[in-house]
Amino acid sequence: MTSNPFHVIEVTGFTGDRTPEAMAAVPDLASLVAGILNADILPVGTSSQPLDLDWQEALKASAPTLRDTAGAVRDTLADLHCPAIIAPRCAVAIGSPPPLLTAYPDAILIWLDAHGDLQLPETSDSGYLGGMPISALLGRWDSGYGMGATSDRLIHIGGRDLDPPEADYLNSKDILHLSPDQLDQNWQLLSGRLQDQQVILHLDCDAFDPDEVVAEYSVPDGLTRRQVARLFQLIQDHSRLVGLEITEYSPRNEEEAARSLTALKEALAPLAQRTGNR
Repeated sequence: MTSNPFHVIEVTGFTGDRTPEAMAAVPDLASLVAGILNADILPVGTSSQPLDLDWQEALKASAPTLRDTAGAVRDTLADLHCPAIIAPRCAVAIGSPPPLLTAYPDAILIWLDAHGDLQLPETSDSGYLGGMPISALLGRWDSGYGMGATSDRLIHIGGRDLDPPEADYLNSKDILHLSPDQLDQNWQLLSGRLQDQQVILHLDCDAFDPDEVVAEYSVPDGLTRRQVARLFQLIQDHSRLVGLEITEYSPRNEEEAARSLTALKEALAPLAQRTGNR
């Protein structure tokens, strides 16, 4: 019998959280994903109180979680599993993709997000650490946790709330970036770009339309569960998924949680094909 290809890493520690909802919601999302993937869950981090910190202090406070998450990714790769990281905030991606990008240096990084996440410490008006992870992965600032991404292997999908420096950067580089409206006109382009590639996929839940999945920094007119499911199916059919990360799931009540988890289950359903867990 072959081993299960996935291992769910459930991250509950602090990664720049300014409010408590996302940390509290991680276990339910990790359980859902583990069920879809028929995978074991590895808990990482200790839940803590949210803190409203500038990026430098947030990075210091996030250090234990970032180190432990990167270590869990390395251990999962050593066990020949595919890590599926479920975490509260996008800032976890400062630490989690570098081990994947070391193991798979030619992998395509697909980033689903309403926002750019391309801010630099000197360009960010908010000073929010969660707005800077892609820039860290590209080596545009030194987070201390590594890099490995390149613009020609980055695909950004779902962006519709981009700050001017982020939009300028996307438009000045060879980055394929598609808004939700553009996605349906570019499946063939995506298919060609992903053919026979290794893929690391980061899904920020605010990439979804707020009527589909609730995230703290939701933006209207987002991706539907159908679009995200089609993307996962495309990856299943044409590529090899070597790393998955889902962040920013932030329901405020039971109704929002039930509605969001239903949409996420449908969006992630194609992944069950890889495990035979249909």
